[in-house]
Amino acid sequence: MNKLGARIILLILLLVTCIPISMYFVGGNAITPADEQAEFGELTVPDEDPIVSEDEAMDAIFAMLPGSDYGDVLGFSQSYEEGGWVYEGTVQGKDVVYEYQVDGENGNILKWIVVKN
Repeated sequence: MNKLGARIILLILLLVTCIPISMYFVGGNAITPADEQAEFGELTVPDEDPIVSEDEAMDAIFAMLPGSDYGDVLGFSQSYEEGGWVYEGTVQGKDVVYEYQVDGENGNILKWIVVKN
């Protein structure tokens, strides 16, 4: 084997071993066995949808404000936070705007605060 061929093989071996090792240390992620799911902090979102539907979450909000309906909702979103699905937003009450959070797993109100009088 000539010197050029030996250098190419050595370069390939270095790349194959150094890149995964450097990715481990630079990325700050541990190597996960193939039979386990990797976790990447807040970026990991489960494949399952919330147990509580959007309509059920809104029903929980409307129960807090008798006589309210979808026209009173100023903001509504769904996100995965701290290990569970959450619906959140704002709703107009009588002379008051409320900020809310509804648990996507059981429909319980997690947060209900006045944000504007």
